[in-house]
Amino acid sequence: MKLLKKRPIVPFLLGLMLVVACGELEMPSSSDGTLGRPAVKPAVAAADQILVVDANAFGGPGGVIDVDPVTGGQTVVSSAGLFARPTAIAVEADGDIVVADWPVFGGLGILRVDPGTGAQTVVSAGGHFRTPSDIVIDAAGDLLIVDDDAFGGPGGIIRVDPVSGAQSVVSSGGSFINPRGLAIEATGDLIVADRDASGGAVFRVDPVTGSQRS
Repeated sequence: MKLLKKRPIVPFLLGLMLVVACGELEMPSSSDGTLGRPAVKPAVAAADQILVVDANAFGGPGGVIDVDPVTGGQTVVSSAGLFARPTAIAVEADGDIVVADWPVFGGLGILRVDPGTGAQTVVSAGGHFRTPSDIVIDAAGDLLIVDDDAFGGPGGIIRVDPVSGAQSVVSSGGSFINPRGLAIEATGDLIVADRDASGGAVFRVDPVTGSQRS
């Protein structure tokens, strides 16, 4: 696994690059196998495991793929089932995988995947979700999802209780036009990449008040 120096965030990317420890994780070449059009930001479950969600793998319904960080070898974690267009992935503290799936393509919203068996269960469905495009987990274990089509179009950030699946609005409207990428700082503040706001912008969002600032 090769660690590189941090590079500036590029706001027009569909998601923010994942920064691990002292730098970015450079994935090995993995062009052969099940990957079709993987999500922009993979998830790292352990030092020897990179998890990627791919909406176009396995003939269309998509799934979760484990990529060996050294060899690039691929192993299927979970596919088909409840997936319709899975687009974002994160790993909970207990190792369970949470996946965002687009309701506009028949997806249910947020799913949980057992990393051992690949079994899928619904965490939160419907509600504010339209095209959830990125997901992070805060220190309390809450799921935070950015959805660029939520709230009538300008998009926003939705908090999901990991146990009950209850949804609450963190931030919407304001400066958002097409928010697609999401990351969380050590302070708990949220960083949102919006490819259309001001020709491409990055915002900091207060997770409590929802205030946005560039």
